Amino acid sequence: MSGAGDAARPDALPESSLQDGSPTSDATADSSGTPDGKASVTVTLTQPTQKGWVVPSNVSVLDKVECWGAGQAGFDDVTSKGGQGGSYSMARNVPVSNGSVSIQIGAGGTGVTRTGQGGAGQAGGQTWFGSTGTVLAPGGGDLSPWAGEISFAGGKGQSLGTDNGFGGGGGAAGPLGEGGSGGRDITGGFGGGGGGGGNAGANGSDNSVNQGGPGGASGSSGKGGAGGAAATAPPAPSGAAGTDGAGGGGGGSGTTVGGNGGAGGASVEGGGGGGGGGCGCASGGPGFFGVLSGNGGAPGGGGGGGGDGRPGDGANGQIRITYRVAK
Repeated sequence: MSGAGDAARPDALPESSLQDGSPTSDATADSSGTPDGKASVTVTLTQPTQKGWVVPSNVSVLDKVECWGAGQAGFDDVTSKGGQGGSYSMARNVPVSNGSVSIQIGAGGTGVTRTGQGGAGQAGGQTWFGSTGTVLAPGGGDLSPWAGEISFAGGKGQSLGTDNGFGGGGGAAGPLGEGGSGGRDITGGFGGGGGGGGNAGANGSDNSVNQGGPGGASGSSGKGGAGGAAATAPPAPSGAAGTDGAGGGGGGSGTTVGGNGGAGGASVEGGGGGGGGGCGCASGGPGFFGVLSGNGGAPGGGGGGGGDGRPGDGANGQIRITYRVAK
């Protein structure tokens, strides 16, 4: 396997793009004791602008490196499909040298409304550590092969089954399993729920006659957002946001104005939930074009689908690095 990471020289990286293990706006670090008397440190990197990570002194092997690919944006076409969640890859006992290591953190796909044209959701960027052959997690909608010891796929975004409703986005994968798939619009006028993030998140629910679909629960016990209900006067109820990596709820249907989809919940340790699909108007009124679908939760949640409304954005990817140091 080859790619930009294979040719990158860590010692050639600009200083402004490097990140050490210190807690900053771009990284967090936690530590705890281990049986061998050393302190275990976990560093989380979340900003796509970061291009390198400074190896701490006296560290030659990293216990674990985890990568989450970024989430795909929702589709703006006749399918109103939600975006796919980012994948997860992990490797243990990764050797490192003094200096810096090249990294890439995928940027989430951006939802764009293409009135009268339609178009597929922008794919999420891939995330890798060291090189594309060391640890690599493709983003949602990216069919590149993964690299690492284990990998799980992000949940699939779902399409509408009838007119005027939007499908939910898929949840990101996590350490214990694939992300949950989004729910569909099967009754018309209501959005599908977003899929639960990582750790084998649950699927988002399809909508019902008078309710947007609830978001799927996460594998970290997060609850999916409730779906919006029907309304005879504006504004139509929006779907609720998910919590702790769960999916957002689908928007409710209004006579003239549709409800927005709920955002997917964030979960640093498990994976983000998918955004809920927005909804259309029962009468196909002009408010349908102002509907917003839910954004995916970080890291890697897929955005909700948005036919004639604005599709949701995918969430950025993430890298988590765990190593031990002397106390």
